[in-house]
Amino acid sequence: MPSTSESPHSTTSGIVPVVGFYYWSVDAPWLGVVVASLVTLLLAYIGWRLMKKIDD
Repeated sequence: MPSTSESPHSTTSGIVPVVGFYYWSVDAPWLGVVVASLVTLLLAYIGWRLMKKIDD
């Protein structure tokens, strides 16, 4: 692989993992559920920390 910094090439290399993850999540729907629940927990935790900080 030539190490040239062309914008189309870097765009493609950035899209490839996203497309791969998308097809992987289609292959394994449980992965989407796990990620969604993790994100929800994280947001709830951040919100709880913010509320605690406001109360103090």
